[in-house]
Amino acid sequence: SEEIKEDLSLEEKVLLLAQSFQDRLTSLVANWIKVGYCQGNFNSDNCAAGGFTLDYGPFGFIEMFEPTYQSWTGGGMHFSFFNQPRAAQKNFKSFCSALKPLLSSNKEAFEKIENIENSFANVMQEKMQNMWASKLGLEKFDYELFDELINLMIDTK
Repeated sequence: SEEIKEDLSLEEKVLLLAQSFQDRLTSLVANWIKVGYCQGNFNSDNCAAGGFTLDYGPFGFIEMFEPTYQSWTGGGMHFSFFNQPRAAQKNFKSFCSALKPLLSSNKEAFEKIENIENSFANVMQEKMQNMWASKLGLEKFDYELFDELINLMIDTK
């Protein structure tokens, strides 16, 4: 990758890979929700470090607003439309678990990857709030307005 230079140490490369993947994955999921897309089987083996999914389906777009929409009958609630950020976090945790053995001999690097892993929820929340603010034409996210709007959308379908 042009982001990860060859002259970096292994630890630096691994940490940069984790940070880059976190940014790409959180952007991907926020953009999915922005356009009403649901990746029905969004588990870790379908999730690429490049920030895209490798699965051909099942997936779909919601036709009417339904936070629990699931395009796959066997998918369960954990892959539903509004649970995609949570599924992404589980996938990222699996990814970090695979990287940690590469950093186990370097305490500082190991702590850094744990910090990256633990920051996922906050980064995801920030991307989601920025997406909703932009989608609603707001300068900044307003939780009360958003909550009221979502509840109206659920009630009125």
